[in-house]
Amino acid sequence: MKQIKHVCAILLALTLLLGAFPAQTPIASAFSPPHTVIRVGINAYRSWPLTPSVRLTNEGGLRLGTYNAQREFVPDTNTVHTSLTLTGSGSSLTVQNAGGTTIHAGSAVTIAPVNPQVTTTYTLPNANFGDRVRSTFHFFGGFRFTASSGNLTAVNYVELEDYLKGVIPYEVFPSWPMETLKAQAVTARTYAVANFGRFGAHGFDVTNTVASQVYKGMHGATERTNQAVRETAGQFVLHNGRPIDAVYHAAHGGATEDAANVWGFHIPYLQGLRAPHEQLPSDIRWSRTLTPAEFRAHMQARDSNFRLPDIADIHPVYTPLGNMLSVTFVASNGETMTYHREATRTRVNAGLHPIFNSQRFTIEGNAVSRGAPIDLAHMELISENHTAEWEALYPYCGGTELIELVEEDLLPRHLASRSAMDTLTSGEPTFTVTNFGFGHNVGMSQYGAMSLAQLGYTYGEIIRFYYRDVEITNYTSSTPAGFRDVAPGAWYFDAVQYVHQNGLMRGTSDTMFSPLDTTTRGMFVTILGRMAGISAQEWPASGVYRDVAPGRFYTPYVEWASQNGIVKGMGDGTFRPGQPITRQEMAVMLHRYADWAGITLRRDSTLPAFLDIGTVATWAREAVSALQQAGVVQGIGGGRFEPLRSSDRASVATMMSNFHRQYVPA
Repeated sequence: MKQIKHVCAILLALTLLLGAFPAQTPIASAFSPPHTVIRVGINAYRSWPLTPSVRLTNEGGLRLGTYNAQREFVPDTNTVHTSLTLTGSGSSLTVQNAGGTTIHAGSAVTIAPVNPQVTTTYTLPNANFGDRVRSTFHFFGGFRFTASSGNLTAVNYVELEDYLKGVIPYEVFPSWPMETLKAQAVTARTYAVANFGRFGAHGFDVTNTVASQVYKGMHGATERTNQAVRETAGQFVLHNGRPIDAVYHAAHGGATEDAANVWGFHIPYLQGLRAPHEQLPSDIRWSRTLTPAEFRAHMQARDSNFRLPDIADIHPVYTPLGNMLSVTFVASNGETMTYHREATRTRVNAGLHPIFNSQRFTIEGNAVSRGAPIDLAHMELISENHTAEWEALYPYCGGTELIELVEEDLLPRHLASRSAMDTLTSGEPTFTVTNFGFGHNVGMSQYGAMSLAQLGYTYGEIIRFYYRDVEITNYTSSTPAGFRDVAPGAWYFDAVQYVHQNGLMRGTSDTMFSPLDTTTRGMFVTILGRMAGISAQEWPASGVYRDVAPGRFYTPYVEWASQNGIVKGMGDGTFRPGQPITRQEMAVMLHRYADWAGITLRRDSTLPAFLDIGTVATWAREAVSALQQAGVVQGIGGGRFEPLRSSDRASVATMMSNFHRQYVPA
């Protein structure tokens, strides 16, 4: 990335900014993540082009094996390889050693280094990414590969602290102040733990892209970024004892924003504030002027459903903090289209600049420039300074630094495109979009964190500046009696204790609960049967489902639930008890259970609907809405329900404890 060029002065003194802080919060001492190993989807969601082949090399040696429920690698044999090449073909893959001999063939394979302290070189030999994209990476930890349509998807099993070493140098500049790097390390660690299991249906916790956090392994790590990880090791940001969803963005441009005004859901620790101290590179703040026809073409490119025949006017609405809340386009025939919250950035603002877009931007009609003659002096000035042709004069042209010319009154703001220029004498209106930051404006600003560190703030003060009512906690390895993998500080600790004590859920062993393991359809129906108190002996297999055999732990519960209308099978004579249950399937089963048990769920109609309620299947939508309003199910990641996402055992424990506490008599 290019060197930062500061173009604005610090606007508030340190003494003024300190007044924005709450009282210092002591470091808590009782939190432990459910795992110390995180699963990263390396080329998930097309972060890299399609990957038909991967070569792994490790001077300390590689072995094939498996990962157990505790994410510990168990080798199959003691055979060691220094180089392995994996190739996909359809839904299968093959593994060849350095001599070209095939040593494994199948749908998946797991490979890990003999010495976990030695990185594995991960090479994409058939990559054609161009000069600007790497094809060789260096990762700690092991890998699980699967094949689909002839391409490979890799999941990197890596210790959490090593994972952070591959995140920090790509999320902030290694040259930034150490306190900024530490603030980034703590928030990135917290975000990772809060999102364990988010992509469980795909076999990993987080992606290696901006869909989660950018992660590219160790080739970009520096001593300073590694130091930031070491010196904050095990520290997390908590709200009410649980790790926060520590979202962050590049630059707020003057004010962060409430999560409710971006994602539609109130999150108590994600509330906006004015922060004019932020120092930004000049190209993050840009302006672009468009004619109505240009704006309409832009909107059609960003949204295939944009239907207005023309644009006669644009009505922006701003939040109290000055960020964009909604944008309404008005056609000459009176028809309107409105974009709300995050869509104002992702649909309206995004694409007007090749890189930078923000929730903090303005739209202004350029009526003052109508009929104004073209200023030849400005044309001569630009010509003398060897700037580009008029057609290329957009504010984001890196070589022209056009925004600086505008700010110094050397170039009128409306001269942004040739077609916009041509309208100056025609009287046709134009619209100017001015962008002030980069990102969704929720949570910590990375440039803001850099600016605060330059003012003398510690990383703890930076974190408490951007997140409300939080504490920073140290890792503890203490665990309660019973399950070794459910620590007192875990966000699901109370729920697991409750469902276990009330006989709803048992451990996967005498000492393990496996909180992040996926819940299957058979497991969930078993939980419902236990809550109903049915006798397993009274419900033998009847043969209604050909894949529900006698003697299985779930069989009597599936029979009971089927005969009482709580479950209906898959429509092909099967129940698929071993299939991971989706969140919408779980909601439907629990809602039917409430009907069967004669439970009246309360209705809080003031709660806003899940942002993705439209993606919930029609047969599940009523159940999802009812359980949300009843206080039983909650959103994921800023107000989304994610109906097709599978649920881990910790999340199921939380939902069932919510339901049982409120609606099942003691």
